[in-house]
Amino acid sequence: ARPDIIVANNWRTWIPPHIFNLPRHGTLNIHDSLLPKYAGFSPLIWALINGETEVGVTAHMMDDELDAGDIVRQEAVPVGPTDTATDLFHKTVDLIAPVTTDALTLIAAGHTHFTPQDRTQATFFHKRSAEDTRINWNWPAHDLERLIRAQSHPYPSAYTFHKGKRLDILTATVSRARYGGTPGRIFYRENDGIVIVTGTDARTGNNHGLALTRIRTHDGHELPATDYFTTMGGYLTNRP
Repeated sequence: ARPDIIVANNWRTWIPPHIFNLPRHGTLNIHDSLLPKYAGFSPLIWALINGETEVGVTAHMMDDELDAGDIVRQEAVPVGPTDTATDLFHKTVDLIAPVTTDALTLIAAGHTHFTPQDRTQATFFHKRSAEDTRINWNWPAHDLERLIRAQSHPYPSAYTFHKGKRLDILTATVSRARYGGTPGRIFYRENDGIVIVTGTDARTGNNHGLALTRIRTHDGHELPATDYFTTMGGYLTNRP
């Protein structure tokens, strides 16, 4: 094979140097983050969990270090206050084609010097697993609310345990009031939500809680949280 260029996107295994160095113009990799941040895996989910204000797509030249080559073209979109990971997927997937074709146009025009990544700003994230969707009630409510949006359908839902059985949390909001006590406590009905106490320092009473609005039981039934939690008290836990 004597390709002019290779374009790689959404690959799931390591591409060896004898392949990505084969084309005379190299290999262009398309990555769904604003490199150098969020190299690696599941960048949209991690970015949403971490409260980033924008996400995007980067076309860069592939080299020996994963997602570290010079940037040819990059495009960003804002993250809205209620965006889910599914929303961000649809926002960024529409960028892939124009970012790719614009980058190929630059390379075809003879450009060879592109923007080196600032490696002091680089972050690298691992693949997500079931452990990463488990709710830790020691997290602040704002972080947990973003975690739940980041695990929107068709991604596996964020989950906790109630009376030893798995409970998926489908939607939630940050409470208006501040609630004190022990993290994980099923505490109070606030409008259409059931407030759970959150944060390592919840004992101070300075934290907002997480108001659960829709859940899915271990046997697959989806219902409003107010229909499931008919009495207050008890705890949601990290383990059965």
